[in-house]
Amino acid sequence: MSAFGYSRNGQNGWSVLPNGMIRQFGTVTLAPVGSFNKQTIGGVDFYTHYYRVAFPRQYPGAQVSTLATLASPSYTTQGSMAGRSIAVHRDTDTGNDVSKTRFTVAYTTNVPGEAPTIHFESTGY
Repeated sequence: MSAFGYSRNGQNGWSVLPNGMIRQFGTVTLAPVGSFNKQTIGGVDFYTHYYRVAFPRQYPGAQVSTLATLASPSYTTQGSMAGRSIAVHRDTDTGNDVSKTRFTVAYTTNVPGEAPTIHFESTGY
């Protein structure tokens, strides 16, 4: 078991498998959505805000895949998640390569000022 490296700080962390694969995870609350990239669909205005999220540690080789999900409201404050979506991209600033240090989240909502919380998991080496 000593071949498994592990670090956790609050809700973010990483682990290293004996074969060198790295798994990173975390929960992040993003800044409030601004009135960016407005698109009107069926009379409803939607806004897409892009965020850069840093990994707990840099991948020495490459980021292979990264997934993110939206955290829903708590059980006691249930509300609709309709009209909200999230997409993830692994690009660098130039778009020519895959980043070793971060990923990009595109969050779309019809509620400007909303501060989304995401959970992420990433694999690399």
